[in-house]
Amino acid sequence: MAKESDGLKDIDKRESFKILSFFLKNIENETEKQIIF
Repeated sequence: MAKESDGLKDIDKRESFKILSFFLKNIENETEKQIIF
């Protein structure tokens, strides 16, 4: 059980990181648009 929980935690961390990176990229794109316009 402990191993499975750890695996889920790792997956959650990776997923959270992906989501975070996605939002950061979007923020960068939005800022670039604002700078251009």
